[in-house]
Amino acid sequence: TVFEDNKHKVKKRKKEHFGDPSDPEGYKGPWAGYVDEVKSSGPTEEERATLDEWAARKEPKANAKPDENEKTILHIEDTHDYQGRSFLVAPKDHEVNLYSPDPPAKCFL
Repeated sequence: TVFEDNKHKVKKRKKEHFGDPSDPEGYKGPWAGYVDEVKSSGPTEEERATLDEWAARKEPKANAKPDENEKTILHIEDTHDYQGRSFLVAPKDHEVNLYSPDPPAKCFL
């Protein structure tokens, strides 16, 4: 029926003993782990072999030297706009004065 509560019973995992609160070294408190908990701090042997294999394949690309004949193509008609400003010049029409020696009122770093 609708009132039966045993359909979805979930078994709770058992926690380790908390320890004695008067013993500061042995007391675990609510941070005690579970009885069947497996504590591992690194990959297993199979995962380690897979990671080493992946790193060996990745390494030649990381140490590749850049091409000495590498070139860049600028795809704009003119490097200056109608007022004679270069595209590399910082804009001056914004609220921030980039050439001021004083620090800004607000810093968002």
